[in-house]
Amino acid sequence: MEYENKQPDEGINVSKTNHISDFFVLLTGTLVVLVLISVVVAFSVGWLARQIPFEYEKSLVSSFEPLIESNANSNLNTYIQELSNRIQTCSQFPEDMTAQVHYIDQEAFNAFATLGGHVFVYKGLLRRLESENQLAMILGHEMGHIKHRDPIVGLGRGTVVSVALSMVLGNSPSVLGDAGLLTLLSFSRSMETESDVHGVDVLSRCYGHANGSYQVFELFMSYRDEVMVKESMIPLFETHPLDGARIMEIKSYALEKDIPLTGELTPLPPNFHQWLDD
Repeated sequence: MEYENKQPDEGINVSKTNHISDFFVLLTGTLVVLVLISVVVAFSVGWLARQIPFEYEKSLVSSFEPLIESNANSNLNTYIQELSNRIQTCSQFPEDMTAQVHYIDQEAFNAFATLGGHVFVYKGLLRRLESENQLAMILGHEMGHIKHRDPIVGLGRGTVVSVALSMVLGNSPSVLGDAGLLTLLSFSRSMETESDVHGVDVLSRCYGHANGSYQVFELFMSYRDEVMVKESMIPLFETHPLDGARIMEIKSYALEKDIPLTGELTPLPPNFHQWLDD
């Protein structure tokens, strides 16, 4: 038998695959998985937050309620509360849900909803209103956040999980830290759009039309023109859809649902603006 020292085939130790290409495939796959996990977690937290009973949500802010003082003129306070009650009825809240509107004697051009059904409206915004319908749209929008449970969702993943655990374990709900958090809730643009739609529905049920709805956002546009800033420069508008887009969406929704955008406007009380300065 004759033995031969045969040389190995050329390239036998060279991989036929491209390791750089494999790396980018692996990296892309990892990023896709991370994105999917983030979406699932975000959806799960939103679902979990909305399972927390509204009464328990109210208990989260019960210790802060004594700090909330109404410094409004008595006539102004009575009018706002009566209108608020009408808006709640038109909002078709669940039986266990209520909202309470508070007036803030500051010139900020703002209104917001927070935990426990609390809605805050600033003097600076009220001062520029031209009709009760516009005020009803603002309250309807904020009560849309409450009805959709946006404030509890807006707490964020960690806090929502802590709240849920404290409810299950029967612990005292002390996860909020301080009252400042109540004003720092962040709503997504889709939440804002859904609340705009809710405001239109409220106007339609209360007044038979939605005149005064999109005009609210014309006021916001006018305000920014006066102070000469862009929407992106005001923190309030960072998560809000652009006003022009909101106006178009409101008109489109009203057309789709056959809701009139014209109709007789209900005036504000004759002394409304005087009440703001009393």
